[in-house]
Amino acid sequence: LPEVKAEVIQETAPVMIPEPVLVNYDDTVYKVERKTFANTNEHAAVIDSKGNIIFEKDGDANSVMFTDRELETMKGNTLTHNHPGGWKFKNYEPQYAGNSFSPDDIKLATKMNAFEIRATTPKYIFSMKPGKSGWPNREDMLNSIINKYYTEVREEFLKKLSKNIISPQEAEAEHWHEVNIRIAKHYKLLYTRI
Repeated sequence: LPEVKAEVIQETAPVMIPEPVLVNYDDTVYKVERKTFANTNEHAAVIDSKGNIIFEKDGDANSVMFTDRELETMKGNTLTHNHPGGWKFKNYEPQYAGNSFSPDDIKLATKMNAFEIRATTPKYIFSMKPGKSGWPNREDMLNSIINKYYTEVREEFLKKLSKNIISPQEAEAEHWHEVNIRIAKHYKLLYTRI
């Protein structure tokens, strides 16, 4: 038989190059909101466009207070927070749905030129973004528009209440959502409730 020569090749383990950790904006927002929406106190987080959490902070039952430095981080970024008021109600009561943005929420997003402001409640996620024209650029005009639509919606709801079209609880639950629809339309902002 012919002689067979074999060359022995020493096997080496493959070099493992770690995968870069990619942070996804939508995943980060989802995780933060899922983690905090049921808190009984407000919790806020600022998230950049790459999905990095810039900071998170707890507040009380109705608000979160920010330092000047924290406010600065909101520029061009997303501020998400929870509105815990709905948790005081049973899930079949209209107020369980929670409320949309307060005037202070909208003024904060406007002043800090946020990319987006979001609020979670037991039932909804609210979102508001600037449209092509951006956020309103005059706070005094914004206050006037908020007051105009607040009064308009209040009067409409009072009429509906007097005709038993809606209940006081439904009016309470829907008031700020209806006001914010009108503010968004007035300023061509992008407002959603999902």
